[in-house]
Amino acid sequence: MFHLEILRRSLGVKWDIDKDVFQIDVQAKIVEASKEPVTKRLLLKVMSKFYDTSGLFAQVTVIIKILFQDMWLSGIKWELLPPAVAQQWYKWINELQCLKDIHIPRWTGFSLTSDVTIHMFCDASERAYGCLFVRAYHFYFKIC
Repeated sequence: MFHLEILRRSLGVKWDIDKDVFQIDVQAKIVEASKEPVTKRLLLKVMSKFYDTSGLFAQVTVIIKILFQDMWLSGIKWELLPPAVAQQWYKWINELQCLKDIHIPRWTGFSLTSDVTIHMFCDASERAYGCLFVRAYHFYFKIC
């Protein structure tokens, strides 16, 4: 069991072995983010704690990465952030609460005889753009 605990932490997401699902542990990140004044340093600190090598939660983390990018382009210093930026930060932190209810199955197949392919594309736009879908073929019929 000790070895599996290390594996969970090294992948950056929690793996519920009983349910065989991945989920992200946001509670510690939210608590830490709410204790400190909102500075560029805090944003960077919290953002770096989302270590998601598989990209399962990229649609959530990209929001704060874009906010951080905008702060650099605006020339905002490391001290306390302007109220408009702080408001975006608090909105994002509040929305993180929803992540605790999201469970992503580790296995995406339907049966051992199904053929599953994952199709993904993205664009190097100024913001964020991408799509992913799973296509499964079963021996008897096609499932999309």
